[in-house]
Amino acid sequence: MENSELAQVEELITKDLKKYKDIIRINLGTRDGNLITQIGKKGSLSAEEISSYTSSIINLSNEILESTLKKELNYSIIKGKDLTIVSLRKKDLIFIVFTKRSIEEMNLMDELVLDLEKLATKIITLIEIPEIVRENIVSLIKRSIPLTIWIAIITRNGLPITFLNPSSIDARLSGQLAHMFETSKLLTENKIDSVILNGQEGRIIINEIDENRILAVGILEENKEKVEIYASKIKEIIKISK
Repeated sequence: MENSELAQVEELITKDLKKYKDIIRINLGTRDGNLITQIGKKGSLSAEEISSYTSSIINLSNEILESTLKKELNYSIIKGKDLTIVSLRKKDLIFIVFTKRSIEEMNLMDELVLDLEKLATKIITLIEIPEIVRENIVSLIKRSIPLTIWIAIITRNGLPITFLNPSSIDARLSGQLAHMFETSKLLTENKIDSVILNGQEGRIIINEIDENRILAVGILEENKEKVEIYASKIKEIIKISK
């Protein structure tokens, strides 16, 4: 996203939500866990960690609602002792708003959610879906490596964020992939490049996206030279997506 676009987005968020005096911080990210911007006071977690973890919660929540109630997720609310966290997804954008609990006491929660939905629509129109959303890691890999069977983006502690072909990926596999990568990283003394699992007719390539996210790609390919080419392509895609 261009600096001018980012400045417009931040100005719009500040303007449209200024009436809510009890908002502590606002994060705007994508469903793949990419951070777009953060406005407000910093917390103990980095803005990037918040985006990664919240994307995972939103995507898992939507999956649970669809599988149990056949309904899509509108928004989620996490209530802490001193604060409330509202997370809302609109197309590929995810809003995460940290507020004081007093916002519920003043019965402003429904109004806040409605304003977030309107704001998300404005932002999508304003930036016309930026590269960070439209050209995400999953879509780029799918186009570049046609023999890809599944793609998973997970947090460092094994929470699934997003994936292609969800029938192949679940929370248990996400945990296994994260554990495998982190253990391999320890063995290489934190100088890891990638992990490649070689089967007779398929490969799984695991890479680090950033400090908070891991990418795993399942490919049906026997040719070793082609696998090396695909592994290089994946690194390039990770690099350009940042």
